[in-house]
Amino acid sequence: MITKLKRTASPLLLCIATSSASATVITYDDGATHNLTGPLIADIKLASPDTHLVIGPGGTLIGNVEGQGRLTVAGGTLAGTTNYSGHVVIVESGTVTGAITGWAGHADERVAEVQIHGGNVLGGVFTDNQEILITGGYVGGWGADWIFTDFTMTGGIVDGGLYSDAAWEIAITGGIITGNMFFDDYNDTWNSRVITGGTFTAANMYASSPLLSLYTNLDIFGGQFAQNEFHVGDEGALNIYGRNFRFTDGLLSGYLTDGNWLSQRIVVTGTGALNIHDVPEPSVIALFAFGLFGVAIVRRKMPRVIRPTHV
Repeated sequence: MITKLKRTASPLLLCIATSSASATVITYDDGATHNLTGPLIADIKLASPDTHLVIGPGGTLIGNVEGQGRLTVAGGTLAGTTNYSGHVVIVESGTVTGAITGWAGHADERVAEVQIHGGNVLGGVFTDNQEILITGGYVGGWGADWIFTDFTMTGGIVDGGLYSDAAWEIAITGGIITGNMFFDDYNDTWNSRVITGGTFTAANMYASSPLLSLYTNLDIFGGQFAQNEFHVGDEGALNIYGRNFRFTDGLLSGYLTDGNWLSQRIVVTGTGALNIHDVPEPSVIALFAFGLFGVAIVRRKMPRVIRPTHV
């Protein structure tokens, strides 16, 4: 059952249903919000950017969703996949059994988004020019695969690794990632790609591939990494920030800036580069600042020396 929450002036465009060999195809081109609260077997096309489909509690769509509109899974189930061309897909709770796939033109690359805040996306996320934001929930399948856009992760689980051969900005501050990570940028944008937190496990990895394969720039400040291998290839630049690092026979060990222990075999090939940045402990910096402050106070309290004047 679909309940329309907003109606426009043109009733002829509210719903156009046609029959196909595989299933009924329902097209919405009305700029309205449609709330699915019961079972429905159909493929749905959201033909206008302002049209919004919400799969809420009790709602089950057996079919695929495509188009330019907005899709929110909020407690229901999408037993199918998405194929989006230039707008927003949000999973707050519930389940998507297939993959979330989408693309956007370069003009929409920082508008179109895939957002995972909860629930389960069992088939993975694959985007072209659509930003990916993961704050919670579970992404399975082949994990997250994207090109020509940004990836941000603050929480949740990506089970299947991260892959991008045209990664623009990367910001990982939390969450759990299982599987291999592959980052490249054949446009050589040298944008910000930073890992400051999160847990990176060796589960579900390809046996012959390292935990990280890097062919662009990446800064690592923190996170918990399973002991494995980082491979830095042509045009790759891996910057690792921390303290007490030792690099012996290809094995790098030490503390990252967030205090987590890092022990990885580092393999650098071609024009790749490894840069290790020694950052003092916060307590040392605080002690040094306190010392400078103390010196300033003492100098202020010292009596002024009045020099005699010669007549």
